[in-house]
Amino acid sequence: MTHEMLGVACRLFRTEILGLCQAPWYRSDIFSVENIMLFSSTLIGAIVGAVVAGVIQYKISRQQFEAEAAVTEKQRLEVERAKAFKITFQLQSIMNSQRDLEHAIAESFTEAAAAGLGGWPSCLKVKPISGLPQGSERFEAEDMYILVAAGNPVV
Repeated sequence: MTHEMLGVACRLFRTEILGLCQAPWYRSDIFSVENIMLFSSTLIGAIVGAVVAGVIQYKISRQQFEAEAAVTEKQRLEVERAKAFKITFQLQSIMNSQRDLEHAIAESFTEAAAAGLGGWPSCLKVKPISGLPQGSERFEAEDMYILVAAGNPVV
């Protein structure tokens, strides 16, 4: 075979045989080495950028969660402190009422003894008492929890 015949055979092989085997969307100008490198570097850049953005978002989210948890804990402590003050004032009110009642009864017994009524039954010695609070202090279940927890640090 001569050199010319070999060239014709190669051109024929490239155009006819390889042309049939190639996909219709394949274009050598699009799928050049430079374009493939550009595409892969863009794809890798996008992946790396997404990973970096994800890590940053995770860190920010974590900080916000911890800050919110601290605020929630602080609010819970404030609510418990307010309930403890409420219970303290309720107990103080009960103690004051009890002391006033005790003082009024003791005063009635003293006045009855001074008037010479010492032998009389107790129900006749006590003077009617007015000015006592209407109704008693009411405790709710959550108030009782605070009282129980105050005596037991584990609760």
